[in-house]
Amino acid sequence: MAKKKVTAKELQGKKPVTLEIGGKEYELTYNFGVLGELEECYGTVEKAMQELQKGKIKAISRWIWANMLVQDDNENLTVRQVERMLNVDFMERVIEKMNLAMEQSFGDPTGEELGE
Repeated sequence: MAKKKVTAKELQGKKPVTLEIGGKEYELTYNFGVLGELEECYGTVEKAMQELQKGKIKAISRWIWANMLVQDDNENLTVRQVERMLNVDFMERVIEKMNLAMEQSFGDPTGEELGE
């Protein structure tokens, strides 16, 4: 019987932020793999984060693509393929989950504990 991997978030009591895309559940995060892919797209992680904070649709779709790319052997996935899976109604949920993933990865920018 295979052992289940325990993530750092689970050890901290945080439930992973997930989103169903194309019939599959993906964990949304800002890990090194995702940040590395965004860095390649924008030149720097700082520039990528600036574009995400502006709410640019292209930046959001690239962030989703980077998350999907680093999971489940998706190395041939393109941004264009991901954009075809998304629609405007989907964006509100994505932005909410993107902010939650950012808080879980980097902490709450206000310095308050999450859930207070």
